[in-house]
Amino acid sequence: FVCREAGRRGFGCLRERTPLLPDATVEQSSAWSAWMHRLSGARLQRCVDDAIARCDLDEVRRRACRALSRGFRQRVGLAAALVHDPQLLVLDEPTAGLDPAQVLAFRNLQHALKGRVTVLLSTHVLAEVEAVCDRLVVLDRGRVISTGTPDEVRQALGVSARLELEVDDPVRAESALLECGLRIAQRTACADAPWTAIVAEGAVTPEVRGRVAQGLARDGVAIRRLDQEPGPLEEAFRRLGEEPA
Repeated sequence: FVCREAGRRGFGCLRERTPLLPDATVEQSSAWSAWMHRLSGARLQRCVDDAIARCDLDEVRRRACRALSRGFRQRVGLAAALVHDPQLLVLDEPTAGLDPAQVLAFRNLQHALKGRVTVLLSTHVLAEVEAVCDRLVVLDRGRVISTGTPDEVRQALGVSARLELEVDDPVRAESALLECGLRIAQRTACADAPWTAIVAEGAVTPEVRGRVAQGLARDGVAIRRLDQEPGPLEEAFRRLGEEPA
């Protein structure tokens, strides 16, 4: 029982739909959560004040939860999950239903937690994964498919990095890319001539990018843009979906 209680005290959770008492204020919601985690007195108030400040809720701390937007309600739920200073925080689809500004604000809150608490994010929104996660665990039909940093997972799942460039001579540029062992994935004429956008895939590394730049310069190709980009995680999940069960 003691170990179970200790585990609960070290654990915080924010679900996709935060269960809040509509007539309770933001401060009351955080205080209730603190009380449920056996905090009391001056310590309870200090923890409530800290959680409200960390989640940028001071301006609405005395407002009823029913009067808050979806984004603010998620922050209230986050404050309640953090009020007892857990070691592990689980976030289940925390930005579902939020508008772009609210998503960005919530991401900033997550970044601010780094170094203070371990955050376990469960989501299908891969843009969130790219934006906030340091390490991934990919699950498919209940099985762990891959773990590691985003780049390690891309490599394990066979998702190629990309080289994105804009040049004035696409024919010579494509020849230089092929010389470096890359394949042409996309070629699009830009609105402002004479530029053409090319996307190349393959074993793109800083060294390969340098060789491409040297080859383009050698062939007299003008370069407006030459960027190395990681392959999209969406491609990895698309490939998982195509595999037989």
